[in-house]
Amino acid sequence: MKFNTSSLLLSLLIFSPVIAGQNSAQTEPSELGKWSNLSLYYLKQLPPLAISATIGAVTGGLCGVFCADIDIFSKDDSSRAVLISGIALVAWLTEMYTRSALVNEFQKDLDRQKIDHKKRLMSTTAWLSSWVAFFAALDAKGKSLTA
Repeated sequence: MKFNTSSLLLSLLIFSPVIAGQNSAQTEPSELGKWSNLSLYYLKQLPPLAISATIGAVTGGLCGVFCADIDIFSKDDSSRAVLISGIALVAWLTEMYTRSALVNEFQKDLDRQKIDHKKRLMSTTAWLSSWVAFFAALDAKGKSLTA
């Protein structure tokens, strides 16, 4: 299963005002109008989004490599398959809690430094990049959900 990460990032940039809230794109007035405000909004959000996407990519990639290595997607009908599925569930939960904790700590650092950021947008970006990295790691190991 191949994912086109450039189209995912483009759609994230297009829909980020919707995810962060409708009034967030008009936080600073400008003489150049609405498009200037929108580009200023994206420019301010880019560094926190890049770091949260990196956090998601690292945690999702590690989880994908782990799940591919334990061969979670084998079609084995034995009790070994149940054990492997349980281990994969623990790996996914650990990834989710680790990613959330890292993003929350990064948001606290941004709050202490008084740097503008959108918490929901950062969490969503980390979540999406985690899934993209998970499937990219499976693809790199030659595993697939369908095969």
